[in-house]
Order: sequence, then C-alpha cells, then structure tokens
Amino acid sequence: MSNYDDELVYSFLVTSDSFEEAFPVTSEFFEGAIEHIEVHGWTQGREVDHLGHVCAVGALRRTTLRSLSLSFAVDQPKVHAYVLQIHNSKIMELMGIGDYSSIPSWNDGPRRTREEVIDAFTRAAKTLRDQGR
Repeated sequence: MSNYDDELVYSFLVTSDSFEEAFPVTSEFFEGAIEHIEVHGWTQGREVDHLGHVCAVGALRRTTLRSLSLSFAVDQPKVHAYVLQIHNSKIMELMGIGDYSSIPSWNDGPRRTREEVIDAFTRAAKTLRDQGR
C-alpha cells in the first residue's frame, strides 16, 4: 500500500515539464497490454467483466505501473488513470484510432474484435520499437 496521495501525484504529473521524459510511452506498454489480453481475455462495454476479461483501456491500465515505472503508485488506480488520460491522444495516434472520440468508444464498436485490439497494440508497439522506444 502506498503512502502517496494520488491527487498530489496527479498534480505533479500534469505540471511536470519533463513528464514525457519521466513517464514515456514505450513499446513495452503496448506489449504488456497484448500479453494481458492474451492471458485474461478481452471484453467490451466495461473495463473488466466478471470473468476477468479486460477492454483495451483495462489492459493498458494494468500495464501502466510496470511499463511507466510508477513503482510509487502501487494500489493507486487513479494515478494509472491520470497517466492514461495525459497520454490519451498519443496512445490513440499510435494505435491508429485517432478518428474515434476515445479508446473505449473504439473498443466498444459493435464490430470490433479481439484481434483488431491486439493488432492496434501491435502496430503501436512496432512504431515505438522502430523509434528506439
């Protein structure tokens, strides 16, 4: 359990001039999300269903701590959400879904498939690997 106040951490994150340097989005971020979906399954309409399947945001949230090195944020789900919110447009651009209003609206599209989610994460990871990130 962390002693850090998540509102204080959020305040630091959004005011930090070097946020991208301190908490970069890397290929491991998307690779972790792929692994989480492959192990636990994928769902729509909620972040996590009763079987433990996760949507795209759920998979990304569960990899935030590991891939963004937020070791101080253990048991601080709001901090994970803040990091995703701050990086949201970059994540959507890397996934190739910039035409959608949000990751959940894309994930929950009526014809969306698990394979398309994994493909979008794979594309993003490849782009970042090609950039050395």
